[in-house]
Amino acid sequence: MTMQPSTERVDPIGLALKLTLKLVQLVEKCKEANGTETKNTEEGKGITRRAKDLPGLVASVGLIPALTFYMSKAIGKGRTGSEASTIDLYSALYRFIASEENSENELSTLLNFCTTEHKEGPRKRDGEDKEASKGILTTEIQENGYTIMLAIVAVALEKLGLTCQHCLSSIKDLAKALLYIHSNATLELAAETTILEFLTETKKLVEALL
Repeated sequence: MTMQPSTERVDPIGLALKLTLKLVQLVEKCKEANGTETKNTEEGKGITRRAKDLPGLVASVGLIPALTFYMSKAIGKGRTGSEASTIDLYSALYRFIASEENSENELSTLLNFCTTEHKEGPRKRDGEDKEASKGILTTEIQENGYTIMLAIVAVALEKLGLTCQHCLSSIKDLAKALLYIHSNATLELAAETTILEFLTETKKLVEALL
């Protein structure tokens, strides 16, 4: 039996508030690790840029072309230089953003991923190269704005009941969800309108909070 999207109405503005606060939590943990506490530091720049760009891109070319463009920028951009690294980062971001209030385990996994991976391979442990590890944390979050925004939109698609899938924890699953949406013109129009409302609010909140 084919599953149908949820008919339960979720407020896009309320969801934008909730998910943006999860991003703020992530950036604050990065700042804490890096010893930076002021607004507009490096940790939030990648998120801010891509959050500002995405609503205009969706309005210009449509939801699915905009998201596939973000996919093309995200895949292969991980710090290890491999596609697998970025997909792992997407999955960790998705799980953290989708988690409920008590999300310390997901956050710990995500931050561990950022601090133990870089372009030469696994980061040394046991306190070695601690300062460099902080830099990796900043760079990982700063440079992966595309991946971060893909994860937050994937969670929004799920929470807003716009896809028949209940878990979009891989980029492949997200692509399948987009194919499902594209197969129904009415659903695609509704998804674009709703996600654009969500993204517009997210953009304003990111500009205010990061």
